[in-house]
Amino acid sequence: MLNSNHIITVLLVLLTMQGSAQTAFYANEWIDHSKQYFKVEVSQTKIHRIPYNTLVAAFGTQLVSIQGQDFALYRDGAKVPIYVSTNSIFSSSDFIEFYGQINNAEFDERLFSDPEHQINTRVSLFDRNGDYFLTVDLSGNNPIITSQNNNLTGAPTAETHFTHLIQYEFPEEVSFGAPSYLGSDPLYDSHFEDGEGLYRTPFNKGDPENITINTPYVYTQTSQQAEINPTVVSISNTNHNLAFKFNGSTVLIDSFDNYQVNHHNFNFSPLALSAANTFEIIANGSASVDRNSVSRIEVKYPRQFNFDNLSAFEFEVSGVNAKRINVSNFNDKGTQPILFDINNRRRIVGTAGGPYHFHLNYASSVPDRFLVLSSQHSDEIKTVGSLEAVNFIDFTSSKNQGTFLIITNSALFDDGSGNNFVEAYRQYRSSIAGGSYTAIVVDVETLYDQFAYGNYRHPLAIKHFIDYAFDFWSIDPEHMFLIGKGRTWNEIYTSAQAQGQVLMPTYGQPGSDVLLTAATGEYEPRISTGRLSVNNGGEIESYLEKVQLYESIQSTPLSVETAYDEKLWMKHVLHLGGGTSESEQGQYQGYLDNYKRIIEDTLFGGHVTSFFKTSTAPIQIAQSENLHNLINEGISLLTFYGHSSPQSFDFNLDSPENYTNYDRFPFICSNGCFTGNIWNFEDGISERFVKVDGRGGNCFHVNH
Repeated sequence: MLNSNHIITVLLVLLTMQGSAQTAFYANEWIDHSKQYFKVEVSQTKIHRIPYNTLVAAFGTQLVSIQGQDFALYRDGAKVPIYVSTNSIFSSSDFIEFYGQINNAEFDERLFSDPEHQINTRVSLFDRNGDYFLTVDLSGNNPIITSQNNNLTGAPTAETHFTHLIQYEFPEEVSFGAPSYLGSDPLYDSHFEDGEGLYRTPFNKGDPENITINTPYVYTQTSQQAEINPTVVSISNTNHNLAFKFNGSTVLIDSFDNYQVNHHNFNFSPLALSAANTFEIIANGSASVDRNSVSRIEVKYPRQFNFDNLSAFEFEVSGVNAKRINVSNFNDKGTQPILFDINNRRRIVGTAGGPYHFHLNYASSVPDRFLVLSSQHSDEIKTVGSLEAVNFIDFTSSKNQGTFLIITNSALFDDGSGNNFVEAYRQYRSSIAGGSYTAIVVDVETLYDQFAYGNYRHPLAIKHFIDYAFDFWSIDPEHMFLIGKGRTWNEIYTSAQAQGQVLMPTYGQPGSDVLLTAATGEYEPRISTGRLSVNNGGEIESYLEKVQLYESIQSTPLSVETAYDEKLWMKHVLHLGGGTSESEQGQYQGYLDNYKRIIEDTLFGGHVTSFFKTSTAPIQIAQSENLHNLINEGISLLTFYGHSSPQSFDFNLDSPENYTNYDRFPFICSNGCFTGNIWNFEDGISERFVKVDGRGGNCFHVNH
């Protein structure tokens, strides 16, 4: 299991040297291990308020010595502005306030070798919630938002308009990115490719795409242009001819061949906009198929300060000088509205019932102020009821380093009866019998917070951790063993069932565990990589027992009297050759016969028994009794070459549960499609052979 790879192509590994650590990125640079952190999970973009009672429950008696100005809040590795009701010691009426935003796709950008390949910028492929981390920082450099009196005296002339940003994302269907082709069949790389992500339901030749773009309350008395920036994925491997129309007028005709991702930019006079606009794309390539999809549209236009009776609104105002803003049609829901100037760290309280006039009587530190106007009604202010303590691990400490990494999920630490077979496996790998490794267990839930900013189920958590280990540990990892069921990102995004089943992420689609340790853009893992795909802690026990039994037999010296009976089975090898046509069957038999000559040569001195498919049926019933007996009597290696699915070969092998090959577990090598696809809800044939109690195989080496 230690050397199991799930992809075919292997390239030269790029070994990260210590010198590169200075510029590498691990997503843990912000963590100070001398500090305590508490996590706040944000599921809605709005103002969040952490009341005194919640802080007491988290910090306990320590709170009486913490001044408000010493609180610090992190998001994506950087401090974010917070408002504290007092800079001094908190009392029962005090609170912390911040503008909490749900997760976006900025972290996902690091999955792509080129940021231009990403087609979603606001919708994460893995985790919709935003994660914030609260701590205490006595440095005096915390971005604290201060209260600003709303004194209109001496205010300049009110601004006439602002640049309104609307971002349409269309997470309707899954795109696997730029394909390669085997004949007419598309093949997808497990790396995140150009155009991989989410897009709108595709449109085709003869079926124009029509999207309504709403631009209410346009301000037309300005020379400022409106912008519409769509991203279009042209999917079919054909000629494309796309006509772009806005409110009936053609703005571009674009012609090209094959798969492409194009980011367009169209500028319009605001006079060309109406409250509701029609954006149309007509596909008319030279082939019968011209298939395309829109992944996102960004719209910017000058807008009046009419907030459409909303009770929370975010907007930007340009210019560094003092500003007066007169807002109309805002719904404060009977409360005094709050205006946050996030960039400049100011909080202004308005008048309940209006008028909603605000004087920003200070120069801005940035050209574009990011502002949020919100009612203080409970619908718009989210009260944080609890804080989750986060215990980051100092992996620079030698006690937290190892040569054998067992990365798993804490949900597997109990089999339901109080037994922790993850720890039992660690102890075995640390023992002489298990290889005398420096084995450590790492909870992937910790890695999400420590190496991925809290992005749940994100593969970069593992990838960054491995990078960090190579760059900073005093010993290099040699093996990574993942324990837990995985699902691919597309299933995680589209299926609540998959979200609930994921215990350990994989990388890409098709899923590839080896890419979790490969250098960016490369294919070869830097350490041997394997996975035990289990759904609960109890399933680990049977695997551990098989591994211990198998390795003890391997290491036990031969007995002179019974050597023939004890270990002769280790020289027995089984070959299965499939194929759907005579030419395929002959080709696969040729491969296996070459392997046979090597195995039966003097270096190994084995004996190979071969079974070859002779029919064109999808699955041939093999000489079942002979095959069954051979496996039960013991073989060291089973090699299959042919067609397969997650559940079967094109030979009808018996179910692993029906074998009786106790203590004679073969290494199974499958050269066929999909037997390595362990990312489905139900266990596949490879998972069943490995997990079955006291039978089956001890390792499955497979192509996806």
